[in-house]
Amino acid sequence: YICFLSLFLFSCSGDDNNDLNLPKFHLELLEVDEITLPTSFNHNEDYTIKVKFTYPTECHYFHSLYYQAVDSTRIVAIRSYVDDEKETCEEDATEAEYEFTLTASQTEDYLFKIWKGVNDDNENIYEEYTVPVLEPGEQP
Repeated sequence: YICFLSLFLFSCSGDDNNDLNLPKFHLELLEVDEITLPTSFNHNEDYTIKVKFTYPTECHYFHSLYYQAVDSTRIVAIRSYVDDEKETCEEDATEAEYEFTLTASQTEDYLFKIWKGVNDDNENIYEEYTVPVLEPGEQP
């Protein structure tokens, strides 16, 4: 009986997006305008990192921080969602800020690659910052 009920519930045909009235949007990366990083990290200490960015239109909304860690490299951008249901999206250029906490859990220096968009060849452009991790008692 349960199998029949689940078959009935999930086998209805049609345009699933319209049937469920799901919002229409897509995700888009926004470049980071400015990042506030310390000049150095102390191992196992927490740091607040501030990221400033700009919403290009009134149809852009914050989704999440794009933060990719690969070895000692950290790639940072802002992930926004863009409302595809609006008829027009006026240019807005609203500035915003996002903060996150990073624990300096590695002993190697951190390389931050801050996403700045793409070039004419559709290749990612990054601004890079190296933040050294100090040994206990070491001065910056």
